[in-house]
Amino acid sequence: MAQSTPDLPIDARQLIELVVAKGNDTQLLSLLKNLPVPPVEMIKQRILANDDPEIIAEMTAYLQSNPEGVGSQGMIGSGQNERIVPLSQGE
Repeated sequence: MAQSTPDLPIDARQLIELVVAKGNDTQLLSLLKNLPVPPVEMIKQRILANDDPEIIAEMTAYLQSNPEGVGSQGMIGSGQNERIVPLSQGE
């Protein structure tokens, strides 16, 4: 199991691009919450375009407290507990 991006047996950038381009709302939200520096605007546009009120509300709440979308790694130092969200929820 990979502990960080360099440990992955694939190019993580390609995987991230694939999820941003073709992923479902849950996967997009997971990227937003877990990448150290996610492509916030691209993810935000995709989620808004899919028009799921529940996911939009979750994204909006997350971005209100974390507008830069620095991900869980960046929030650990701010006194918040790390929360890893899997990319797939077994759909």
